Amino acid sequence: MLNWRINEIERYRNIREISEDSFRLDMAERQNLFPSEFVDKFHKSFNQLDLLCYPLDFYENELTELIKTHIGGKNIEVSIGAGSDHLIKDAIHVFCASENKKLLIPTPSFPMYKIYARCFGVDTIEIEHNSILTDFDSLIENINNKIGLVILANPTSPFGEYCSPSDIKKVSQKCHDVGAILMIDEAYIDFVDEPHHLIEFNLRNTIFLRTFSKAYGFAGGRIGFIYGEGKYISLIKNINLTYPVSNYSLKFAIFLLKNSHIVDHYSMLVRKERDILYKELEKNNVFFYKTQSNSIHILGNDYFDKKFNAFEMKYDVLVKTSKTASTPIVIPSHPGTNWYRIAIIPNLVNYLNL
Repeated sequence: MLNWRINEIERYRNIREISEDSFRLDMAERQNLFPSEFVDKFHKSFNQLDLLCYPLDFYENELTELIKTHIGGKNIEVSIGAGSDHLIKDAIHVFCASENKKLLIPTPSFPMYKIYARCFGVDTIEIEHNSILTDFDSLIENINNKIGLVILANPTSPFGEYCSPSDIKKVSQKCHDVGAILMIDEAYIDFVDEPHHLIEFNLRNTIFLRTFSKAYGFAGGRIGFIYGEGKYISLIKNINLTYPVSNYSLKFAIFLLKNSHIVDHYSMLVRKERDILYKELEKNNVFFYKTQSNSIHILGNDYFDKKFNAFEMKYDVLVKTSKTASTPIVIPSHPGTNWYRIAIIPNLVNYLNL
């Protein structure tokens, strides 16, 4: 007998035809190519044993220690997985499915939260946004002993709101009171102007999730990590795949952390371009929502539509709009239907000729 929950899942994936000259503004990836000497230096460290052998514990252990140093938290544990969404699935498995508990999320949010819950037969409670801001009062009100896991992206996805430590601490405390776990998805943390080091706030029942796919520019490597208090992370490790990440991905993630100035420089360029973009959009009366991530929601008007159409005519451009089939843009409480969701890349304003 087929599981009806799984049978009713509809998965979409846009067919992307890209080249190094494409403007990939649709999935918040790094746009700029790495310097060729940087990539060449890494490839010289790669050898045939990295292809012939199963992933080596040495690489995973080295990466784990580098992550701990990078995070700067004391007494934390780390689990590495095949992309952060692999770890999301594992967290739902551990804290919801195995405990017969529910998942609680704000919505809209990363679509895979709900899909992975359905894969395990887990019910999802969704707290709908009345605006692009998270309704923390409603979120906290719905945390009870039937909830196993609360997932909160910070900055939020898709709108890029950066939540205050005080609001997160309230959610964390309520999770502790009822025995639930709070998972903070920090996929876009590197693009925040002034990020808080939440691991230092001693949040109760809280774990953190990060990815190498965004600021680190390694989406093709499929690698992420989850970190926090050992007693929670050990549960994630217990159900991890035997070898979740390839030698190639482990070694390049190590290489990125040892050369983090490359990542920091790119993130800085994106943050600067974001401020320039704000000014140009405001000057030309284009409505948009400010963000602390590397993508922005813009409501097209005659001026912006004309500029973007010219951009698309000149270049190979991938972008998400209100008409995108897989994940069309919907803005809570806003009637506009001509939305763009655009990745912010260095020199975007010049390319758009705003």
